[in-house]
Amino acid sequence: MSNNMDSSEDNVRPVPLGGKTARRLRLLTLIGALLDILIAIAVVTQVPLSTTISYTRISSESQVPLFGLLAAPVLLSALWWQTRSAERQPLPDKERVLLIAISVPFLGFFTIGQLFMARDYLIAGGVLPA
Repeated sequence: MSNNMDSSEDNVRPVPLGGKTARRLRLLTLIGALLDILIAIAVVTQVPLSTTISYTRISSESQVPLFGLLAAPVLLSALWWQTRSAERQPLPDKERVLLIAISVPFLGFFTIGQLFMARDYLIAGGVLPA
């Protein structure tokens, strides 16, 4: 047998996450965090600071204060900050594709969630009709 028959698994070499992939993911995360911050600022300037929205879970209702709009930007900012050290870590190609496939919907989820929360705060504050 010749040694030329390498399996595809043997040819996968971990490469650093740095470069285009890391820069693009960090940029997308930063854009998501900035959008969420802008949405929060827009809502805070439109409604009273005492505005709350109702949250019901398993037959118990609680009120979420206006600073609940800070959850998504804080989480995305922390994620953006943490990715600095990940740029130098080796990452196989398959995991790189998986990371991109998960990160983009994750960022979209947080931005769309922020928009829905903003709409609810604007309705609760009387800015938008119910």
